Amino acid sequence: FTVLFGKSASSIALVSIGGDDQFSEPMAAVIVLLFVISLPSQLVYVAQSLAVNKVLLHVPVFFTIYNVGSIIGGALLYEDMKEFESLNYALFVVGVIILFMGVLLVNYAEAVKERMRELREARTPADNLP
Repeated sequence: FTVLFGKSASSIALVSIGGDDQFSEPMAAVIVLLFVISLPSQLVYVAQSLAVNKVLLHVPVFFTIYNVGSIIGGALLYEDMKEFESLNYALFVVGVIILFMGVLLVNYAEAVKERMRELREARTPADNLP
């Protein structure tokens, strides 16, 4: 939500700077307040996740969800994709799939490394005998 509130707050500020005061509407203040609240809230949730999850799990998953959520939210709220044609939608889906596959591969590679490390540590000197 931080990205959507940020885009909304910046739009409100730009229109107001242009001479059409948007802050006379109570909803403008609510949007700016929600943006200001969402920023530190997001940092708190990221810190809590990093306290219990590995960085290589958290960062790619957060990045993927954050980006896809921002794109879909912008598409719905601001109609960012209203001029898309079939090819644009297809390429968007391919891009999202590539993003998810990259996250899966990074996490899979880390799991394999961890398993190999566990197997090396579990070996005893007798395991090296012919």
